Amino acid sequence: MRATARDWGTDMRSARGLAILVAAATALLPGIVVAADGTLSLRMSNDQRLFVYIDGEEVGKTPIELTLAPGRYDFEVKEAEYASKSVRGAGVVRSGQTTAMVGDWEARTFSEDLAATRGTIEVTLSLASANSTALPEDLAAELWPQLTTAVRCGDEDIASADIETTEIEGAALARLVKVNNAPPGNCLVDMSLFGSTASSQHLIEVQQTSSSDVELKLAWALVKVARLEGKDRAKLIRQDDNGEEQSTPLSEEPLLVKSGPARVVLQHAGTSFEVADLADLAGSVNIEPYGTLVFAEEVQVDGLQLSLNGKKRTFASELVLPTADWTISLSAPGAHPIERTVSIRPGQQSPWTSSLSAITPAQVSISVVGPGKWQLRVNGKKSEASSSLELAPGKYQIGITAKGWDAETRELELSEAQQAELNFELTAHPISVRLTDLVPGSKITLTSAEGEVTEAAASGSYEVELPVGSYRWTVQAKDRSSAQGSFELKPAQAAEDIKVEQPWTELARVQRSTRARTAALAGIAGALAGTGLAFIVDGQDLYRFASEQHDEYLALTDPDDILWAKELRDDSISLGQAYEGVGWALVGAAAGAGAAAAVSAIVGNKKAQGLSASLLPSPHGATFALTGRW
Repeated sequence: MRATARDWGTDMRSARGLAILVAAATALLPGIVVAADGTLSLRMSNDQRLFVYIDGEEVGKTPIELTLAPGRYDFEVKEAEYASKSVRGAGVVRSGQTTAMVGDWEARTFSEDLAATRGTIEVTLSLASANSTALPEDLAAELWPQLTTAVRCGDEDIASADIETTEIEGAALARLVKVNNAPPGNCLVDMSLFGSTASSQHLIEVQQTSSSDVELKLAWALVKVARLEGKDRAKLIRQDDNGEEQSTPLSEEPLLVKSGPARVVLQHAGTSFEVADLADLAGSVNIEPYGTLVFAEEVQVDGLQLSLNGKKRTFASELVLPTADWTISLSAPGAHPIERTVSIRPGQQSPWTSSLSAITPAQVSISVVGPGKWQLRVNGKKSEASSSLELAPGKYQIGITAKGWDAETRELELSEAQQAELNFELTAHPISVRLTDLVPGSKITLTSAEGEVTEAAASGSYEVELPVGSYRWTVQAKDRSSAQGSFELKPAQAAEDIKVEQPWTELARVQRSTRARTAALAGIAGALAGTGLAFIVDGQDLYRFASEQHDEYLALTDPDDILWAKELRDDSISLGQAYEGVGWALVGAAAGAGAAAAVSAIVGNKKAQGLSASLLPSPHGATFALTGRW
């Protein structure tokens, strides 16, 4: 081994001997080429001074630089010759290069300091035109900063911070690209602008500067938009190498771009329009994205409406539109619509001369049966009531409405100049009828003019809805005179209220009076009862017979029979009253005797025994019983 050190140890005789032996062998063997030495640099991360051993021999203290023949070397550092703790490492010495190793005593490791082994690359770049037309220097200089540079050494990409660019004074469109800290090995420098790429290859050795000159030829096109309207925007769209679309904004200022196939798209009113297809984009290109649609004066009628590609647009005699094929629609009230396809060309005027033709309206006659006044609705909108209408061809809903009547609607589809007839017959709303003051158990009969009968039973009140028309009504109830009347219901009127009067019949009034008197006298008699006298007085059978005669009297129709039945009924009532009068006279006498007996029983020595009294109500009278003995 041949080695030179700044600070060798005391025992290096073996190393010197080996170096001399190698030198002698080299001198004695002409024609043998010996590789140049390299440098092994060792230091500690905290600058400790430690003993360094190579192949077991001490060679000095850190930091140290050793000049060695190319090859792999194992080394070790210690705090003292006989110390048990040490840090071991290995380094490869390359011909003409410096291998810098940095040790970490705490981690017990050595690592290579790559920054100390790297070189520098310098590339002088100039820009030229790949087209037949020279590159405009002012525009190229404006976009010159967009130049991108990428450097790769082996499998390592160099960071952008290590790439410096410097403009070269006095040289138009030329610059110096400097790459620092390039690791040893093969390096490739790529520079690109608008998709054009220039490359430079370099073999880097330790602390070496590699230089080259490269010319980047730019395939270019100068694109300018003639004008833009309002918020419209134009952009250049093309595909990259991966087939993905890339867009570049365009304006009225010239823009330098890469030449080749592309298309220009205009963003107009939220819609995209392709205004130019550039198969070979190169040199200076002017784009005119608009044309003008001009309407003749005779086309411009009142109420004219315009649609562009199915979207409504405010009408104007001249419309500036993107270059494309447009579907133009014109319409106006009472006219046939027109639709055409118009090709708008860059910077050109496209005239429109087709006028609208008038539509012959359809005639619709209307007749309405029912209400005197009514309202007309056409497609849900109120219209003036009329027996005839003029309507444009199309589908319609014709409706008739009137207060108090059911609405009616008809659908029809009209063609031009058609004659149509619509007949409506409306039905009136039913009216609410209320009968009030009905006695319990009332039977109600309603008969319409057409003979339809409605029957019901009710108490207090009865309500029913009936169609318009004339009606007769009858109300019957037991012991009450029947009530009857008539009414007429008209459309849209308020509810019909009928107060029913049902007086008691003559028989019912007599019976009610008799029962009331009977109950009062029976109460007095019961209060004064005290004798042993027992009796029964009851006129109910006679009254029941009189009631039956009354019903028969009401059912008869022959005048003689009616007179006979009435007399028979009245006699029965009078007889019943006579019997009750006699009976209750006896009750009164018994009551007087009872009062005397009661006083005697209180103050005397006799008392009534087994005394019992009862009063039993009945439908047409009362039964009073009093029993006892002294």
